[in-house]
Amino acid sequence: MNEYRLLIDGELLPGDGPEIAVINPANEEVLARVATASEEQLELAVAAANRAFPGWSTTSFEERQGMLRK
Repeated sequence: MNEYRLLIDGELLPGDGPEIAVINPANEEVLARVATASEEQLELAVAAANRAFPGWSTTSFEERQGMLRK
């Protein structure tokens, strides 16, 4: 089973909020567990996004694509 973390300011972190189970509706099997953010983690993520936006918004599509793949 896959477990997913939060990506905040370039770091993969466990969520401080409750986990969400991703369930296959055909057989009710749990496919993955997804972390959720606490209010504090949400604020950190928004602040990081605001800091990153000026540089990211001027980056070409090709550069963004390469960074996301990396």
